[in-house]
Amino acid sequence: LIQLDSEKAIDLLVNSVDEGVDGGASLEAQFATIVKQLHNDEKHLYEFLRSFFTKRKTDYNTEKLAEFHDFHVALCIKYQPELLLDFLKACSFYSMEAALVICRAHRPSPLYREIVFILGRMGGRQNTKQALNIIIEKLKDVHQAIEFVEREADEELWSILVAACVKDANLIGHLLQHAGAHNVDPVHLIRCIPEKMVVPGLSQGILKTFQDIKLQLHLREGCNSILKQDVLLLLK
Repeated sequence: LIQLDSEKAIDLLVNSVDEGVDGGASLEAQFATIVKQLHNDEKHLYEFLRSFFTKRKTDYNTEKLAEFHDFHVALCIKYQPELLLDFLKACSFYSMEAALVICRAHRPSPLYREIVFILGRMGGRQNTKQALNIIIEKLKDVHQAIEFVEREADEELWSILVAACVKDANLIGHLLQHAGAHNVDPVHLIRCIPEKMVVPGLSQGILKTFQDIKLQLHLREGCNSILKQDVLLLLK
């Protein structure tokens, strides 16, 4: 059947795995049997794993099926690397070290977004520094870099971000575009720009930064006003 209609066959396999009630085989035993049957057919094995993950995520993301998650990572990179990041975010029991090695070895280029996610999940200052450097140097995504640094709440990472951006006129321009909406000191940032560096859109970036800051101040004033009114109502 799998050769005649693989999609229907995979659906049947996914639905055939039950909770092992009434003394039947356990869910993990049934799952292992199917994986063993498809072991020499990588493409259909991957389709089974992906389908089970998509349709029965709660059942799949358990320690009972953890041994199959590394299979999933390896096969996903081989057949549908564009879906890997969603899997990495949704599941908790794959080996992060093994996933990191495979993502770095991927060709024609490493899977940088996935590497950043794994390093961030692994934690530790060395890993977060590596992740930030990849975002800046390989992805050149300043917005993601700012969000990453804010999430980590590490002052040293802010210094690394600013130091890296001031070496590249385009990056510093992008950083200015986003500085006002985030916890970035625009005055310090502007002072860090080398004197002879020509920054594309510098004036627009500075203008946007201070407009964003002004908007944040208005929002804070509005919130403070509402809080004061609430306090007065409570005191009455």
